[in-house]
Formats: sequence, C-alpha cells, structure tokens
Amino acid sequence: MEVIAMRSNKYAVASTKKLTDDCFECESEGEIGLEREIRKVQKLGNASLGISIPKEWAASKGITAGTLLDMIYEDNGDILLTQRGGGLQQYPTRCRIHADICPDPEMIRRIIIGCYVVGYDTIRIVSGTGITEEQYEKVRAAVDQLTGMTIMEQDEKQIVMTCIIKPPEFPIMSMIRRLFLLSSLIVERTLENAIRPTEAGSGIIETMELEIDRLYRLILRLLLLGARDREVARQIGIEDSRHMLGDRAIAAALESVGDLCESLIGQLQSSSQPKHSANYDEAIERILSMFRELSSDTSRCLFEHDLKAASQALDNAGVLEEACVAEIKTAHSESQPKNEKKGIAENVRPLIFSNMKNIVREYEFIVQIMMNRFIENPSHKFPYVEIETRKEH
Repeated sequence: MEVIAMRSNKYAVASTKKLTDDCFECESEGEIGLEREIRKVQKLGNASLGISIPKEWAASKGITAGTLLDMIYEDNGDILLTQRGGGLQQYPTRCRIHADICPDPEMIRRIIIGCYVVGYDTIRIVSGTGITEEQYEKVRAAVDQLTGMTIMEQDEKQIVMTCIIKPPEFPIMSMIRRLFLLSSLIVERTLENAIRPTEAGSGIIETMELEIDRLYRLILRLLLLGARDREVARQIGIEDSRHMLGDRAIAAALESVGDLCESLIGQLQSSSQPKHSANYDEAIERILSMFRELSSDTSRCLFEHDLKAASQALDNAGVLEEACVAEIKTAHSESQPKNEKKGIAENVRPLIFSNMKNIVREYEFIVQIMMNRFIENPSHKFPYVEIETRKEH
C-alpha cells in the first residue's frame, strides 16, 4: 500500500496557491498569510491584561467590536485564538488536478489519494483536450480505494469527486479498533492458508488487505484533520494532541501487517506447493497459537489500557520472535540440494517464519507506544511511576 505524503499549510498565502508542481493546485478561501509579530501586553483596569488584534486579520475574518472569539488552551500551555464557529472553513477544502500536464495516469491516482489523506473534500480533475479512458480508469481506481469518496460530476473535460465523510461519525479509536481486528484476522487467515492453501482463502486475504488499506487512509485523514483543528480532534475523541503521532504510528504498524500478509500469500501462490509434512503443520499451528495470545494481550493493552497485558505482550513477543528464528534455522539446516523439491517446508518455510518475525515486531512496536503513553499520564493502572512537581521557592 502507498500513501502520498503532501504538506498541507494552515494558511494560504493568496487566494490560489500552487503546490508540488503545475499539475496540482489547491483552491483556498482567500486567507491571509501568517507572519510573526510581537505585541506588548497592556494593563486594562485594575486586574485585567489585554493585547490588540491585528487590524488586517480582524478585517479578513469579519471581526469587529463585540465579536466573540474562542480561546483554546493547548497541551503545551499556549493559548490558541480562533473565530467562534470558524471550524474547517479557514482551510482549503478544494483542489484541482490538471490531467493534461500530469506525467502519466498513475500519478493522477496517487495525487488523488494524497489529496484525500490531507483532508480535501472536493477534488476536480480537469483537461482542456479531454480526459482519456486510461486517466478515467485511474480515477475510478483511486475512488475505489478511498472510504467516503464518490464521483459527483463527470463529462469529457472534468471529473468532480467529493468526500462525504463527516469526522464526528468516525471516532478515531473505533477506527483503530476495526483496523486492529482486521490486521489480526488477516494474520490468522494467512497462517491457516499456509497449511491448507486454497484459491478462495487467498482471495479472502486479498480482499481483507484492500479493506485494511482503505481504513488506514481514512484514519490518516481523520488524524490530519484533527491536527489542524482542535474542534475536529475533540469530535473524533482525541483529548491529548500528543497522542496523534502515536495513533498514526499504530495505524501504520497495523497497515504494515496487512502488507506482509499480502506479500506472503503472493509468494506462496507463486511457489510449488506439493504435500507437506506433519512437522510443518505442527510448527505453523504452534506459531498461530502463540500469535493469538500476543494479539489478545496487545488488544487489552491498546483498548483497555491494561498495564499487565502490555507487559505480557512484550514477553510473548520476545518468545514468539525467538520461536520464528528457531524455525528458520531448522528449515535452513534441513534443506539440501537433493531434496529441494520434496515439499513446501524446504521451499518456503523460512519465508513464512521471516514474515511472522516482522509481524511480531509491529505488534511489539504498538505495545511500546502504549507503554510510553501510560508513563506520560500515570494513574491507578500505572502506580509504579509518580510525577514530581517542582516546588518554587
């Protein structure tokens, strides 16, 4: 799976600002540029302090005497001043992709995915000479890969896509929980298919991986929208902005698990798979059982903030990784040139356990993120750490 990383600026410098290159531009609402300015705090009356608001900024927002403003206290102690009810309209929500000057149709698909992830609601594909059939197919492919994206208008020279997702309807932890369940399930299905390979089983795994990709892109979109607007962050259930980075890393780890499974299934399908030994089946079943235990502990750590489960998950991850390494060594030691075609155990057994070792590391990474989160905010569930407040003398 690929994600297009594109910078999204909080403020546009002009009414229309070109980004990346000539084939893409965003359409903003005419925001002013942001410049650093120092202003002195003044004393107002006997107890209050005040500071003046820049005239140009106030005029651009329609702010006059008596206008209500929101003062938002950030996690780092700063105060964010915003226009009441401003919400997302202060950010560019529309963009235009110029199909005529895109190097190839595949870039159109990639740019569409990037625009979706960074939060554009309306994406317009335009062409002066007419959109080709190949370009249209790439647009359709992109739409199929994005949750909530649909084609609203279409003619020979333009295609207009709109994202109908409303952030409050998609709590971030509910989305991560769904992604975790899918990622754990695809690992189980992959190991089961390694023992009893079927075309139907492989097809199910490929479908699950596509759903994992779609969900991952949706989570990225929600997190980036929340990162630029605190009200959106609150709506999707993020109370501490520090957790956005961890949530994104967790989602990326789970998406990587899906990629590893998809890659393994593809390699198994391209390998000869004659009847394999009972010893091979037992090894896979043993690893599968250990993985289920790791998945259960990781789930309790992630969604129930269970410290004991987190510690157990780290222990189980180490044991499972060692078991995978042992199976790889066993497979290599038993492999000989004269029996290379005897069965799957000699051909792909190291491949299976190498992928599993990498999958285990992704789960271990998730648990480490949660352990750090526990330490950031000690509670009755984490009584081993106490934050000491410095006393001023």
